[in-house]
Amino acid sequence: FKRTMSSSASLRSTFAAFLVLIVLIVLGGGLLLLSRPQAARIVIVPPQPTATPATVWVYVSGEVERPYTVLELPNGSRVQQAIDGAGGLTELADRASINPVGILHDGDRVHVAARNAADGAGALPTLSAAHIIYLNSADSAALQSLPGIGPVMAGRILRYRQVFGRFAGWDELGEVPGLGEAALKALRGRVSFD
Repeated sequence: FKRTMSSSASLRSTFAAFLVLIVLIVLGGGLLLLSRPQAARIVIVPPQPTATPATVWVYVSGEVERPYTVLELPNGSRVQQAIDGAGGLTELADRASINPVGILHDGDRVHVAARNAADGAGALPTLSAAHIIYLNSADSAALQSLPGIGPVMAGRILRYRQVFGRFAGWDELGEVPGLGEAALKALRGRVSFD
């Protein structure tokens, strides 16, 4: 009988130790789960398109009343506004050398040539071609008026401009998927990076 009681007490103490061990394992596991570091949340934010400046700075030279004038004009101003800001044309100005309705862009130079000038310089920001497309402000219809640009390519150009902002030059335009060297060559003289 002593042996059975001793065996029963030993069994109870082993069971109690086992139960305490299980409780400690469960508590330890719970603490590990609660103390583990939280996963970092990664958010990818595409770059915002470059904001259009509120004003543009323009340099006016040549046959104007106040040559060598630097003007700050509202964005979207015309060549005529720059000429007016420099006091207007002189009597020697070659009116045929300028496009008074050309749109000015930041950093443009407007040079008004003299009649019969040997250098042939005109209003530099205005391009001589009648239908120049300004890539940074053109819509899909305007882009499709260019050689080799259909609705799909116009959409790619617009998406690229929306994601990366304004085109600074030919290198960036060449990054548009599907716009190869031949297409870029066909666009030269027909587009401007306004």
